[in-house]
This record gives sequence, structure tokens and C-alpha cells, in this order.
Amino acid sequence: MIRTRPALLAALLSASLVATSACTTAPAGGGPILATGSVDDDIRSGKEAHPQVLGEYGGAIDNPELAAYVSRVGNRLKNVSELSELDFTFTVLDSEVVNAFALPGGYVYVSRGLLAYADDEAELAGVLAHEIGHVTARHSASRQTTGQLATFGLGLLGVLGGAVLGGEEGARLGAQLGQQTGYGITQTYSRSQEYEADSLGIRYLDRAGYDTDASADFLQALQTSAELQAKLAGASVSEPSAFDHFFASHPYTPDRVKEAREQANELGSSGDERDRAAYLAAIDGMIYGQSPAQGFVEGNRFAHPGLGIAFAYPEAYRLNNQPKAVVGRADNRMLLFDMGAAKQATDPSRYLQGEWLKGLELHDVERFTSDGGMEGAIGYADVQVSGQNAQAGFAVLSGGGREFYRFALITGRFGQNEARELRAAADSLHRLTKAEAAALKPLRVEIVEVRQGDTIESLARQMEVERLPREQFVTLNGFDRGRRLEAGDKVKILVKG
Repeated sequence: MIRTRPALLAALLSASLVATSACTTAPAGGGPILATGSVDDDIRSGKEAHPQVLGEYGGAIDNPELAAYVSRVGNRLKNVSELSELDFTFTVLDSEVVNAFALPGGYVYVSRGLLAYADDEAELAGVLAHEIGHVTARHSASRQTTGQLATFGLGLLGVLGGAVLGGEEGARLGAQLGQQTGYGITQTYSRSQEYEADSLGIRYLDRAGYDTDASADFLQALQTSAELQAKLAGASVSEPSAFDHFFASHPYTPDRVKEAREQANELGSSGDERDRAAYLAAIDGMIYGQSPAQGFVEGNRFAHPGLGIAFAYPEAYRLNNQPKAVVGRADNRMLLFDMGAAKQATDPSRYLQGEWLKGLELHDVERFTSDGGMEGAIGYADVQVSGQNAQAGFAVLSGGGREFYRFALITGRFGQNEARELRAAADSLHRLTKAEAAALKPLRVEIVEVRQGDTIESLARQMEVERLPREQFVTLNGFDRGRRLEAGDKVKILVKG
């Protein structure tokens, strides 16, 4: 969780893409599309939305060499596309979510979470080429015209459908509620659009000299990574609310892999480049999973070394760390944490009622001192969620000066149990010692050479992960896709540091 200013991307997009619907022809694709505006309109809307995407996904990675590498691969592909004259922007997001997507006008994003599962440069190229295909076919513009881009942005309530919490900060809190199942910036495309982007991606791979089989290879890798992430989360790939993943916005079917292989075979290939060595060198040392810049969730506990704080939710809650909030879910209730700043130094009660939730009628507001010695205030209100009456409790703790730590628990009926949970979460917030903060280290991808006598089991024992080390090693390195372990080869392991 990092502190970023909330954004209503849906409103931004709808304001920047307002135009008269008309049939037009995309730069690439099968013919006329019902789209809004022109490619120039796409460029403007993508440029306006780009900062919002960075905010919602925790920003770009702090790794200039890796960022430059991905941009080089992306530009090699866009230069053989129908929009070769357009300046594309390729961004590696500092997100553990395994995903990739594109905005109109040439803004293409891949997460470091996704990069961990690619086996070579050609597989990365396959993902980038697919997203370039969405841009050149103007799929986002087409969906805007049909009214589906309204669900594209952040700032909508998604699953909950809409919350009335009062005032500007109420709208901000509602935006966080809308992101409870994931970051939400990605949109799902139709089956035909996905197949078209696959086809265009294979075309660009061929033109750029890459092995065209890489597209289908990585689709399979992403599917096995989705199964692994679901297993780690104790969920199923068929439960999209359990975790965010590439296939939440790029629907997977076995037919897509089959079709991609058939197209690659039909097209042939002007080259067979895979370049595994360059790719592994580029991701060596990359953070995997949770990042210190966004804090760590361990069970029901959250700790942020940069902010120097930690807290715990009651055991019933499952925590999800998002770029702008920590979201805990338990049955019919949700408990959120974030941070805010007052306009000027003030006490918690005044901040709670006069700034954070100004315009919302709070009752039973009282002051308290947390177990960690912080001054706080707590209050309650009736709210609406999805047009239905609900109740919520709000707690703030002073971080000193203008800084405040904020908790909000929202449920259908707020009783003594919910009040205890809210107060317990607020009471648990405390400052980390320097030693505690220094001990919070991320996992990193480390590339090692396979020695004579090494086995999958012996290499998996080097994985510094708490759960399923063998399964994670196998999936990260593609051994579940028919690859064999050979001495002298390079493999990925996960180590702390």
C-alpha cells in the first residue's frame, strides 16, 4: 500500500473520449469497426489516463535497465505494426499481479509479476505483440462506443455497484471499495477481439523475426501460473474474485492456445529467435511478489518498512494489499485501511468529521488512545451500498502533524462485534523499530546455473518461500510444460534480499 492521490479514471476517460459514434476502419484488423473518434483521440485519452494507471498499480518499477529492455522489445514489435509511426509507451508496473494490458493510443503495460513467468524474450514479445494488437485494432475505442468502457476505469464500485458515503472523501472511499477484487484498470475483451489480438500478435512476432510459437507457449505458461496463484490463495482459477490475474481481463480457453499454434504453423516464421539468455539476464534480481515500497501482508498482519508501521486485522479477515489501500474481507463485511493528510494540523475528531468524512452524518463519535499510544477518534454512520442500506464505522489515528491513519468497516448491519473488530484493528497499529523494518525483505528472482547432479527437488530446496516450493519452482521454469532439466542450463529461483 502506497500513498497516492485517488483518481476517477472512468470519469476522465468518458470526458476525454466524448465524440460521435461512427463506423471507421482500424489500422489493423478485419474491417470496419464501430468506434469513437480517431487514433489521435486515442492518443490523447491514453496520455491522460497514463498517470492514473501508474497510481493504481503502484507506479513503474525502479529498475531502469529492465524498463529499457522491455521498451526495446516493444518498439521492435510496434515498428513492424500498422502504427509504426506512433510513439508507443511501454511500462513495467511495480505490481505482483500477473497481468498485461494496453490503453488506447499506444500505452502498453506489463507487470513484473508477469515477467517472472516468461521463459525467454520471445514469450515476452508474444504478450507485448498481443497488446499492440489491441491498440492497432482499436478495441478499446470500439468498446467505448458500445458503452462498455464505463466499466473500464477505476473509481467505479465494480462488484458493490455503488456506495453513497458522502462528500469527496466518500467518493474516494467508494472507489477503494470498487477495487476490492483487484486493481480494476483492465477490461475484458470479447472472444473475437481476443482472437484478433492473438492473430495480430503472431503477425508482429513473425515480422520481427521471433519464433511465432512463443505466443501459444506463454499462454500456457500464464494458465499454469494462474493455477499456481489460485492454489497459493486457496482458491480456484474459476473464482475471479479470489485474485487478480491476466485471465481476468484476457479470457482463457484451450481453443486460444490451439488456434495460436495453428496460425503460427500456417504463417510459418521468418525467424526463430527466442533469446533466453538476454531475457534471464534482464530479470535477474527483479523483485517477485510483495514489494517493500508497497508493504507486506503476512496472514492477517500488514507491515510497511518505508512508512514504519504495522497493524493486524482480526483473524476472520483475508487481507489484500492494493496500491492505495489495504482491504480486508470477512463474510458480509469489509475493513479498509489507508492514509490521509489534513489541510492543517488538527485533532483526530475534527479531522474525522470535518475533513475525511465531511458531509456524512456521523454519530457516537468518541476519542480514544490506541494500544500503540496514538490519539484517535471513532464514529459511525448509515450508508448505502448498491442502493441498499448499510452501516459503517470509521476510525482515525494521528500520525503526528497533518498525517492520519484511517480505518473503515462497512457491513449490512453494524453491531458490537463489528465495533470490536474496528477498534481492535485501530488499536493494533504501531510503529516498527528500525530492526523490524530492516528485517522485512522481498523475494527476488535469482538466475542460477544448473550443475551436474542437480535435480528439480534439490533446486526447489533453494527457494526461500514458505509454501509449495517445488510447485513454484516448476511453474516459474516451465518444467510443467515439457521442459527438461539439463546441466549448464539457467533456471530461476526465489531468494530473499
